[in-house]
Amino acid sequence: MPSPEEQTYSAVERAYGQGDFARALELALALQPELQAGRPDLLDQRLQLLIGHIHLYGLAKPREAEAAYQAVLKHCSTPNY
Repeated sequence: MPSPEEQTYSAVERAYGQGDFARALELALALQPELQAGRPDLLDQRLQLLIGHIHLYGLAKPREAEAAYQAVLKHCSTPNY
């Protein structure tokens, strides 16, 4: 059974996929402080990457997207993201 954090992340993905970018961002920003950095499942990094995508592709805010992507690079120790 998915954790509450994983369920919320799925809701962010659904909102993003449905084109509801404002809702996706709202959910993502609410979830972000609940995620411990360096999780084994990398959910914190996946969320940060998705926040970048929301800003860039959904909201056409490249500066905010760049900040989100830079945060991924700063905290990601593996080349996955």
